Amino acid sequence: MRSVTIKVKLAQAIENAEQEDKTPVADIFNDVDDVPLKNLKEQETSLTKIVKKHTQECPSNIPV
Repeated sequence: MRSVTIKVKLAQAIENAEQEDKTPVADIFNDVDDVPLKNLKEQETSLTKIVKKHTQECPSNIPV
């Protein structure tokens, strides 16, 4: 019985988290260094492409 309650609460928490506004992709990388490192810029570009390409798998509220 207790595991069912935990599963329900977990499912609700996941659903609530999915509804939250997401941080823009660029902001994830902007707070790392004063001057963006080349590899971080490449990672940002790669992540942006992935989010745009895989719209079905990614939450729709990820600003790119």
